[in-house]
Amino acid sequence: MIAEKTVVITGSTRGLGRATAEHCLRIGANVVISSERETDVHHALQELGDHPNVAGCVCDVSRLGNMQDLVQFALRRFGQIDVWINNAGTSSPIGAVVDVPLRSGTRVITTNILGVYHGSVLAIRQFQKQGSGRLINIVGRGEKRPVPTANLYASSKAWIRNFTIAMSKENQHPGVSFCAYNPGFIVTQMSTNLRAIRGHEDLAGRIRQVVPVLGGHVEVAARELTALALAEGPIPVTRSRQRLGVLLPLIFKRLILKEKPPIDPERIEVGSIDPET
Repeated sequence: MIAEKTVVITGSTRGLGRATAEHCLRIGANVVISSERETDVHHALQELGDHPNVAGCVCDVSRLGNMQDLVQFALRRFGQIDVWINNAGTSSPIGAVVDVPLRSGTRVITTNILGVYHGSVLAIRQFQKQGSGRLINIVGRGEKRPVPTANLYASSKAWIRNFTIAMSKENQHPGVSFCAYNPGFIVTQMSTNLRAIRGHEDLAGRIRQVVPVLGGHVEVAARELTALALAEGPIPVTRSRQRLGVLLPLIFKRLILKEKPPIDPERIEVGSIDPET
């Protein structure tokens, strides 16, 4: 029963993670939200209201100790973990990878790759003890092909996809399932607060033009992710909303039917960062 399931979502105080947490709560699941900033966790819990089925934990996914604490926090609060969603992610400034500040690039790797590695291994070990569980790792642009000027982010998503598929092939427990989920190009803070290496602002400007046409509503992706997380039957190892059956109707509605986009283009910010020398 959904009311007895517990869902842990990393990076879930805003964006897709937050919207998914809200959908899970609406249909009766227990939810553990997390963020590396205590103020973000506190604020999100306040906005979610006095809900007995939600709990929040501070967690930097790049730190193994933090992730181990998140597992134990969820078990103490709700007794088990039925679904683990590695949603926490970040991006680096748009531009050639050699110009990206090393600290910024390292953060992408430790968050997007190390965080997913930590969360996946800890979750699967818990699922093996329980005899059941579902791991969902969030992928995105770059999962199937290189993306110059977004090299670090795109390559991390390719790694996550391959890592998840390989884990599913290694799995010997019939009650444990895996999915690499691509929510498509959705409007979140990551897609509306753009940063570019100085000299590459034109690339950020192009993305700013594309968002109102191809940018999807985060609520739509959250509903699909929630359905995958709490489905009673088997789910696919890979699932993507970045497909023609989704994109073509969206383009038609935005360009032909003049459907209002999820965000006003004027609200999309573009900032410049000096290349590292």
